[in-house]
Amino acid sequence: MTGYFAQVREEGIQEGIREGIQEGIREGVLRGRLEGRLEGREEGIEEGLRSVLVRQLKRRFAKEARQYESKVLAASLPEVERWLDNILDAQRIEDVFA
Repeated sequence: MTGYFAQVREEGIQEGIREGIQEGIREGVLRGRLEGRLEGREEGIEEGLRSVLVRQLKRRFAKEARQYESKVLAASLPEVERWLDNILDAQRIEDVFA
């Protein structure tokens, strides 16, 4: 009988390990999907803010705006947000980036 119980115990342990692995994989996939969605949304928001700033620059400062497009596209989110605020009071395009 001892061999039987040892075998049943070992099978139970193996089944527990398999279930644990499967649950871990499910949780990892779910977490990865969620993180990917959040990252995608953040990137979309950043891209949208950059696009709005470029559009406002073109509308307000016309031809001068082209020389600043690459700067806007390479900027960090805090910079873009600051420039979006600055454009409201800017008299010259240089004032936006001050």
